Amino acid sequence: MSTSAQRWAKALVYSTGVIFGGWALMRATTPNPQEFYDSLAPDHKRAVDAARARGVGVSQPTESLRRQQLDPEAPVWADKPPPKRPS
Repeated sequence: MSTSAQRWAKALVYSTGVIFGGWALMRATTPNPQEFYDSLAPDHKRAVDAARARGVGVSQPTESLRRQQLDPEAPVWADKPPPKRPS
């Protein structure tokens, strides 16, 4: 009969195998963005290219915030403190 430690070790090995197997299956079957684009029909490729040219998916406020956050001279800890809640 198995001891408690052996059962825990066996469960750990099996669960690790299931998790790794799921990850490996996902990696093997999910296309990268270029493969996905290449598999599109020509009319869908034209629609995607038009959307990319218009900049769909990137809003201007988001883009300006991203640029501000990329400032290498700005200290990370210098953010404004959160506003005080009314009591």
